Amino acid sequence: MIKNHPVYFAASNTLKGFQNHFTQIFDAETLRRIYIIKGGPGTGKSSLMRFVAAKAEEAGLSVERFPCSSDPASLDGVLLPEKGIALVDGTSPHTLDPAFPGVVESIVNTGSFWNTKTLLSKKREIMDLIRDGKKHYKRAYGFLSAIGEITEAIRRLTSAGLDQNKMDAQVSRLEKRVFEKHPTGMRQIRVLSTFNKNGIVHLPGFLPDADRVWLIRDPLLQGTLFLDKIAKRAAESKQSFTFCPSCLFPGQPEALFFSAAKTAFVIENENYVEFLSDKEVHVIHMQRFNDRDVVRANSQKLRFGKRCVATLSEGAAEAFQDAARAHAELEKYYITAMDFTGLSRYTDSLAKEILSD
Repeated sequence: MIKNHPVYFAASNTLKGFQNHFTQIFDAETLRRIYIIKGGPGTGKSSLMRFVAAKAEEAGLSVERFPCSSDPASLDGVLLPEKGIALVDGTSPHTLDPAFPGVVESIVNTGSFWNTKTLLSKKREIMDLIRDGKKHYKRAYGFLSAIGEITEAIRRLTSAGLDQNKMDAQVSRLEKRVFEKHPTGMRQIRVLSTFNKNGIVHLPGFLPDADRVWLIRDPLLQGTLFLDKIAKRAAESKQSFTFCPSCLFPGQPEALFFSAAKTAFVIENENYVEFLSDKEVHVIHMQRFNDRDVVRANSQKLRFGKRCVATLSEGAAEAFQDAARAHAELEKYYITAMDFTGLSRYTDSLAKEILSD
């Protein structure tokens, strides 16, 4: 029976810009083969990966798919865990070059199937659209950077009243309930959220596989600090777990999953409600770790900060929408220049090569 893997991003648009986790997820030190796909927009990179993934499933293999963080309808990568093989989009912004050329990574160039003369006839239009896309992304990241400044300011307003000892005591209680006695120390990074044209987008990731879920109710944006304490304690005791970095606070987790205990910790959001009906759910209120007087004294500033974040988020989403429109127009030029019949034959041959490896 084929195992259905959780779906995650491999990269994310965050308050600190584009965060790429390709080298951790598609690790050249541990995988046998990595196919790095190069080519322009609309040249069939995602379709190639989907085809290989489908053929792998037909052959009875499990497949892990990684949607594009800017456009989840496309793929950034595919992982075949049983074979130790990955296919990865290695073009900008998640540029990936071989660490061990030939012996681990191979380059797949979909650009081999475009007609250069056709593209040159639209050189100015293509260059203008590429510049427009970069301009829109720069604007989007400007909005996200501003959100980052405000969210950090919201944290600073209440940090003086945050009881670290009380949080540490809660972590110790959770440790006794979740941590394994004989851990193996396998830590992996997976990404649940990103900013794109739809605002903040969350994937369910491991939630369908969890039996127990601790929801972190987090009105003051402190939840990642609490989860970071759990993650550090888990790393120190060599626990095996999945670390999901926050797109609000990159470097700190917005979710953790301990697969052996089938236990998840995740900052609460409305997108996860549908996955919780059959779970043992516990709620941790971050307010319990805060001095109420400090929060009350800053309540007006906190409300203002949240309104600013909401407005800036709308601006970021609009900029990502403009970038998506420029990308869609750019794809049209490359699609008209592509020999998709030739690419299809190559894709079929590549799939056979991968599955026989």
